[in-house]
Amino acid sequence: MGSTDLAELALMIPPLALFVMAMVGSPGPANIALMGVGATAGVRGALPFFTGVLTGFVLLALVLAFGLSELLTRYPILAQALTLIGTGYLGWLAYKLWTARPAVTAEKTEVPGFLEGLPVHPLNPKAWAMLVAALSRFVEPGPDATAQAILVIAGFVVFGAPLNMVWCAGGAMISRLLADRRRAVRLNRSLAVLLMVSLGWSLLR
Repeated sequence: MGSTDLAELALMIPPLALFVMAMVGSPGPANIALMGVGATAGVRGALPFFTGVLTGFVLLALVLAFGLSELLTRYPILAQALTLIGTGYLGWLAYKLWTARPAVTAEKTEVPGFLEGLPVHPLNPKAWAMLVAALSRFVEPGPDATAQAILVIAGFVVFGAPLNMVWCAGGAMISRLLADRRRAVRLNRSLAVLLMVSLGWSLLR
């Protein structure tokens, strides 16, 4: 890859960063789930779930960038099946938030971990929409397509992951402010409702 190609890739970074921050920073099923787990377990306790969410996103991005999007275009029923599975899984996460005991209590509660976080993005309609939009906008057919796709994925990790963590930390901060158990439970249940609302909004869009 020559210096001209590297310069063109570098020029992609500012608009890509703005795109990623606008997409990832907005409310969505993954962010609401991260906020809920943060409220339940605190930032440290939510790290395995966060790591799983991020890993799942990278895997989905790699698959979409290198072939699956074309397969789903040819066979729309596969996309419909994935949407149905994703709706069920995110509904299960909402149920876990609804029934969770927040970290402000002395009781132990089961917290979603790495494996529970792994399918969040692959089964999340918003993640698919974000990635398809980013890849179609920033990746052009040609010899540089692979490098451009890798840059897009790296951009989501570098600029998007900190925003995901902000949502997680926000949930933990709000939970700490709610010293009363009943209020903390109401927070978790409100987040469970928001998760389902955001999922519905993503499906409608």
